[in-house]
Amino acid sequence: MQVPVIMAGFSLDEPYYIPRSEIKPPPALTCTIFPWADAAFQEILSKGGENKDIAAKCFLKLILEMRSIILQVSHLLLLLLLYIFNFYISVGCCIPDGRISRPPSVAS
Repeated sequence: MQVPVIMAGFSLDEPYYIPRSEIKPPPALTCTIFPWADAAFQEILSKGGENKDIAAKCFLKLILEMRSIILQVSHLLLLLLLYIFNFYISVGCCIPDGRISRPPSVAS
C-alpha cells in the first residue's frame, strides 16, 4: 500500500484526500462495467489450489477495483464536458451540423 501512495505524489507521514472517493456508485451500476469479471474471478477462486495463475487472479482483482474508479472519473469527465460545452456556447460558437465550429466572421 505504501508504494502506490508514494508514486501518486503523497508523503507517508501526512494524510491525503482524493475527492472522487466520495462518489460511491451504486452496485447495480458498478456491475455493468466489465460484467464478465465477477464470473471469471469466481471461476479462478473455485479452482483453489490447482490454479497457479496468480497473474490472472491479480488482474481480475484490479478489474473489479477499477469498476468504481471508472464510474467516479466518468462522472467528473461528464461535468468537464458540460463545462466546456457551455463555454463554447457562451463565446458564440455554434453547432449547426453536430460539430463545434466558429460562426462565420462578419466583414467590418
